[in-house]
Amino acid sequence: MNHPYIRLLRVGAVCVACLPVAHFFGYLYGEILAANHTQSLLTFQSVVASYIVEIQLLYQGESRIPGSETGFIPGMYDAFVRSLGLYLGAASIALLGGLWSGLSIIRRHRGRLPAWFSTIMSTSAALPALFFASGSIALLYYILIYTTYDLPFPLQGFGWDSHLVVPLIALCLRSLCSISVQTALSLNDEYSKPHIVAVRAKGVHEAQLLHHHVWPAQQQSIIAGSVHELRLMLAELIVVEYLFRWQGIGHHFANAVIAPRMSSIEASSFYASSSVISACLVGFLILSACGECLRAIAIPRHEHDITLAESA
Repeated sequence: MNHPYIRLLRVGAVCVACLPVAHFFGYLYGEILAANHTQSLLTFQSVVASYIVEIQLLYQGESRIPGSETGFIPGMYDAFVRSLGLYLGAASIALLGGLWSGLSIIRRHRGRLPAWFSTIMSTSAALPALFFASGSIALLYYILIYTTYDLPFPLQGFGWDSHLVVPLIALCLRSLCSISVQTALSLNDEYSKPHIVAVRAKGVHEAQLLHHHVWPAQQQSIIAGSVHELRLMLAELIVVEYLFRWQGIGHHFANAVIAPRMSSIEASSFYASSSVISACLVGFLILSACGECLRAIAIPRHEHDITLAESA
């Protein structure tokens, strides 16, 4: 039996086994970037030797964030916490907001979705966080340069205050719309099932019909789809952090792999930093493992229900 707790143990074991592998290959990729940038010769033996030295420096606490006097491990830990806070905030808004909006539409229209809902939500769901983030920055820059209007929120930067507003919206918008559409469409399809039609014909109240018959039938599939959307949000985290200069691992990773066109001290020092790339890959692997843990809890029962339905 594929029990959720067994899958959790498997995810944990795979994550622990993959951490050193991800760290080494991240370091190798950084060395390749640096060699291409400086047009120097790179051998596998030299990479292994420099990697051993880097591990020793990390163990001794002598490694530093590029261009800073901050210790490498404390600095990357702070960056991971910033990314985790932004991701959890956006995931919570997307999940709760998407489920609430989908249920609200179903309660109001009782199984008959309006045309405007499908059109607007489908268009919004197809809008990646990249376009929303880029458009938001362009709009805010226009307001800043061509008007005297004071910006209600900071344009870029890190802070556990109003700095969170725009990055949260940019990161959660697509997932919120996708979860809302999936919730509404799944529940709407359930209303046409014969057993729901029979229960409605008995005069059951609409609220009771939704909460006791329609929602339980689609609960697992909706949760599984929502968890999938939250996993996709990890890829958008890099884009949002980079565009809004949120000082997390996504921002550091983008600065480390994207060649700086407009030279700045931060971008130049981070570019092709093997230690930063490897640490960011480890951080993203841990975040992905958290998403896999949610998937392990939500999906097995849904897959088991589908198997039973197909065998019947």
